[in-house]
Order: sequence, then C-alpha cells, then structure tokens
Amino acid sequence: TLFEFDSSRSAQPFKLLTEFPFSSDPIGGIILANDGNLYGTTSSGGDFNHGTIYKVNLNSVSTTVEVIYSFNYPEASGPRSKLLQGSNGKFYGTTVSGGIAGHGTVFQFDPTIAVPTHAVIYDFKGNNGITYLDGSEPGQLIQGNDGQFYGNTKFGGRLGGASDGGGVIFRINQ
Repeated sequence: TLFEFDSSRSAQPFKLLTEFPFSSDPIGGIILANDGNLYGTTSSGGDFNHGTIYKVNLNSVSTTVEVIYSFNYPEASGPRSKLLQGSNGKFYGTTVSGGIAGHGTVFQFDPTIAVPTHAVIYDFKGNNGITYLDGSEPGQLIQGNDGQFYGNTKFGGRLGGASDGGGVIFRINQ
C-alpha cells in the first residue's frame, strides 16, 4: 500500500494512494526521482517472482503501480533495499541473491530509454571454501562525493568468528 501523510489534515492525515496489484513484498522503500515519479523495488512478484522495479506516476489522474522491470534468477533476484538515483540520473540498487555465485548483485537501471534496461555491474562471488571474502547479501547503497558507490553486506569478510564472516564494506565505481 502506498499512502500520503499530511499533518495539516488533522482529521485524516493519511490518504491511500494505491495498493499493489500483486503479491510483492515492497520492503525496500521508495524514492522520489528527478522526473517527479516514485520508484521502488519489491523482493518478490513480477514476471518471474524474483522481484520488480516499479514506478508510480504522481502526476496522473489515477495513481497506479507500474512494473517497469522484473528480476529473473540467476541474473539477479530479491532486491530488498531502496534504489539510489546516481548523479548520472540512472538508478542503482542491490539484490540479496542471484548473480554468478548466487550471493547477490549491484545493478544499474536506466529508466530514461524506451525499453528500460537492467545491468549487473557487480556479482558477489561468495566463498573461497572458507569465507565470503567479497561479501554476501548486500544492502543499501550510497553515493559518495567522489562519485563512487558504497555499501555493506550482511555476511562476508575474514573476521566475525564464523565461517560466513561479519560482513564487509564495499566500494563500486559507477
């Protein structure tokens, strides 16, 4: 469910905008993009039930959820964090599974072209038989002042006292 909250409407501050028309798990949050639309991810649903990128046009008469990309395993699956609109206007995000070794991806999405495209820009490789050296299950991305993207993973690294490590902090060039 997407809703609007306006504290100046004391009697009814919540206004229902729309509901998701499919089973989807929209747990990643939403962003207001430069084009004035809302964008977000769902961790399931879509054509292959591996998650979606969706758009909500706030300027239309009826506010509806439009699926603009469906994730498909093994390429990428299960986005669970909020998208980030980079300084170049493209969206970036992560998936907790999928990719070459199934340990998640960092992806880029360009909504400005006629058929929006998705590209994996990093595959988390998983383990070397002992630990997940580069991490596994990446979370939220941020873009630094240097233009690079930073994030962390739930598992990985050499420390943490367990074979899956305690997570890593990573940097990705756009």
